[in-house]
Amino acid sequence: PLQAVATGPNTTGTLPSPAASLIEIVEPNVLLVGMKRAEADQGLVLRLWEVTGQATTAHVRLPLVPFQKARAASLVEEPKEPLEARQSAVAVPVRARGLATVLLQ
Repeated sequence: PLQAVATGPNTTGTLPSPAASLIEIVEPNVLLVGMKRAEADQGLVLRLWEVTGQATTAHVRLPLVPFQKARAASLVEEPKEPLEARQSAVAVPVRARGLATVLLQ
């Protein structure tokens, strides 16, 4: 189980430069609702949700996670069509109020 422990500030510590987020989604109407290791291989699965009722293409960037390919997938991680991926970013079409599953490899 996860156990929380209170600690004091580390005033001598430094953050890595340049600082970066684990994941960035440009569109404010798309939320990341899940991220996990793929069941079938060492890939990564992202689950996105469009929350405002407007179909959109989500531009997702993972600057600290190297991947070569991206594919749309079903909710049970069956690969579908390839997605445009370059420079640690992928463009993901998401239906209005829909979920999108992405496999990164």
